[in-house]
This record gives sequence, C-alpha cells and structure tokens, in this order.
Amino acid sequence: MLLAARDTRQIYDGVATIYLVVAAVVFAIVVLTLVVFLVLYRARPGREPGDRAEAPRLELVYGVFLVLVTAALLVITYTAEGREDALGSSSSGGPLRVDVVAAQWKWRFSYPGTPVVQEPPGAGNATVLYLPAGRPVRFSGHSQDVLHDFWVPDLRFQRQVWPDHTERWGMLFPKVGTYEGVCAWFCGLYHESMHFEVRVLAPARFDAWLRRRERAGA
Repeated sequence: MLLAARDTRQIYDGVATIYLVVAAVVFAIVVLTLVVFLVLYRARPGREPGDRAEAPRLELVYGVFLVLVTAALLVITYTAEGREDALGSSSSGGPLRVDVVAAQWKWRFSYPGTPVVQEPPGAGNATVLYLPAGRPVRFSGHSQDVLHDFWVPDLRFQRQVWPDHTERWGMLFPKVGTYEGVCAWFCGLYHESMHFEVRVLAPARFDAWLRRRERAGA
C-alpha cells in the first residue's frame, strides 16, 4: 500500500517543506508590501499627514489571505498526522503492537500478547525498545503521573501521552539502526534523564529476539 511505502520521517519532512515554502512566500509578500508602502507614502513636500489614503479593502484581502493560508496549513498538518497514524494499520502482515507507559522519570514498553516488558536497566539508564525494520508499529501510550512527550528526533515525530486517557499512534522505522528517544515535555526534576533508545532490527532478528525473551519468561 502507498501508506506503507512512506515512513514517518518522510511524512513529516514533507510537511516541514510545505511550511518552509509558505513561510518564505508570506515573508516575501510582507517585505514587498512594506517596500511599496514606504515608496508610495513616504513624506514629500506639500503632503499633509491626512493626505494618506486608507486601504480597508487591501487590509481585508490581506486578512482573508492569512485565514486561508492558516486553514490550508491545518488541513495539511492533520492530513499528515492521519497518514502517520494509519501506518500502524496498513501492513498486509499486520502491525506490531507496543504499549508505552511513561512515569517520572522512565519509560516502559511491553508487547501485548507476550510477557515481554522492557524497563530501564538501572537508574538513569535508557529503556531499550526493540522494533522490526519496515513493519508498521501501532503504539498505545499513557502516563502514570504527569504529561510526558514521546519524541524520536530522527523521525521528526513526537506525541504527548496523558495521565487521563490512552493515546494511539502509528510509526514506521524504515531501516536497521539505533534511534534516540527523549521526553520533549518538562516533567519534573529529573526530566533530562527521561530518555529511551529504539533499536531497529531486521525482521528475522527481531522475531528471534522476541522468541528468546518469551522463552526466558521476559
């Protein structure tokens, strides 16, 4: 499927490119308008301050333009978010499910249907999340105390997790590698220690790892 062909980073890189282009265009329009007004309405001998013509129609057009640009960016952003969330349900083989629990100041990851639970190996250490490359992952996350933010900078992705409801999202890690993960929302005294590590394995290696953990009783 088309959705599965694009990973999380590609989706959000596309959105960032659109925002950059729109910002450049709006900036150019503002600068051009400023130059035009400086030329047309600069002080001249014999001109009184009251001679300057008002332009309510121009202001109205400018206001409508900004509203339309904002609405378009909202549509683009929410469409991209919907496509990203759909990654978790677009694989013919079915997505991998991972439950995320955030708490001051650590992450815990579990794999529903198995006894496998990933927790930090010690105080101040990062929890390691193992995932298969190229397979959509469907996350369910919540917080046990305050607001936290699941952020993977390399994939341009973050999602807030709340203490009062379960948040769901999909992701796709395209290739084998290690990705840094952090909490992007200040959550207390040891916020800077709340990080995790995503280790993306080849699908066969991930399946072997999961079987070993299951046999070991997680």
